[in-house]
Amino acid sequence: MLSILFLILHWCLALFLTARLMIKRKPVGESLAWLFVIYAMPILGAFLYYAFGEHRQGAKRIERFRERAQAMQQWQATIDGVDGAELAAKGELERNLARFVQGASGFPAVSIDDWELLPSFDEAFGELLRLIESARETCHLEFYIWETAGRVTEVQAALIRAQKRGVTCRVLVDALGSGDFINSLERRELEAVGIQVAVSLRMRLLGGRWDLRNHRKIAVIDGKYALAGSMNLVDPVLFKSDSKVGQWVDGMVRLGGRGAACLEGVFLQDWSVESKQPVEPRAVTPEEPGDKDPILAQVFPSGPERYPDAIHQVLMTCIYSATEELILSTPYFTPDDAIHEALIAAATRGVAVRLVIPASSDVRIAGLAGAAHFTSLLEAGVEIGHFHGGLLHTKSITVDGSLSIFGTVNLDMRSLWLNSEVTLLVYDAKFTRELRAVQLGYWDQSTALDLDSWRARPRGQKILEGICRMFGPLL
Repeated sequence: MLSILFLILHWCLALFLTARLMIKRKPVGESLAWLFVIYAMPILGAFLYYAFGEHRQGAKRIERFRERAQAMQQWQATIDGVDGAELAAKGELERNLARFVQGASGFPAVSIDDWELLPSFDEAFGELLRLIESARETCHLEFYIWETAGRVTEVQAALIRAQKRGVTCRVLVDALGSGDFINSLERRELEAVGIQVAVSLRMRLLGGRWDLRNHRKIAVIDGKYALAGSMNLVDPVLFKSDSKVGQWVDGMVRLGGRGAACLEGVFLQDWSVESKQPVEPRAVTPEEPGDKDPILAQVFPSGPERYPDAIHQVLMTCIYSATEELILSTPYFTPDDAIHEALIAAATRGVAVRLVIPASSDVRIAGLAGAAHFTSLLEAGVEIGHFHGGLLHTKSITVDGSLSIFGTVNLDMRSLWLNSEVTLLVYDAKFTRELRAVQLGYWDQSTALDLDSWRARPRGQKILEGICRMFGPLL
């Protein structure tokens, strides 16, 4: 009797969720993966779909986001963006991308005089410390992972000193990525001196998807200087040292003026939603000239809240628009079919496509799922390099030596559809030359895959890669 009831429950749930998947119109690969889980794992599959299958964020959080979005749009309208003629002079791709990103996020492309690419942990971390020590009004830090060990203690001490001299310090961390920090003595020490700490996307048993993440990495000081990129607030000497993948390799960019103002707008939007303590962005003022020629750049926050497909559309547009060269670096490569086919199409039409990924991944199933794509990419002429200098964590794309995409977005389904991310699009050959030089440095520390050798890998590995690829849309 119990077995019959179990079977009836399984089929009722399976059919209900099948219909729901059809209505939701998810990408085909993701829908098929979920159907496999639902039917192959009676009851458990339905439970997993409830926990991880949809972009539920909770009605109250969505309401707060919408309220803040209205105020944010009014503030964004005051930002002095570059005009269409200046963008058109850069090229049709740049003009169309900038218009799309502004429509999707509200942030215009702006001219930034004060900027610097920081291609190593030591440079980025040293700049973060220097900026905190120089703060006079506010320190706003938002990180996916915040660990309290090693050199991170220097940041915590600098924040405490800043707070004591009258600087308002706010810290926003992700509930999943920074779980240890959230429950730590160090957090209590920060709060004891008045530093405000808020947590993004706390997991709720009911009412929201369990694994949505705030994957952004932002630091904004006095609204005048900002850092953004791939670096979590961790000491790479200590972070995941037992995973046997080497030290994490990251890059950040420092922006002044309007670039910093836009990044502070992203932070304050997140802060107001998560802390339930609205803070209005400050008026955007012209910046002082920097040491370098100005660049045209655009801050692009993406995520499931407003336009979930936007970052995917940007990447697809760039790949299909490339005419000469595409260089991509990412720690996690589990693309959907559309990006996979776009890379093949680019290589087939003669674009020099290079993909740099870590030789060893700290997420084994993601590494195997990504490897299942390599044969068809190599056959099309895509060059794939396995980086041996550590866990390459920099997320970057350069297009034809003139356009850069730099930030927190991995080439995986999670970054493309689920995570709250922040990306910097730079419509400038000067910046792109610097970033491209960093990418080629990664390539020089990599071993290029050979198609014949790759085809000769063990059959068991091929089967395991194929199995993991089936779950790629769910990773």
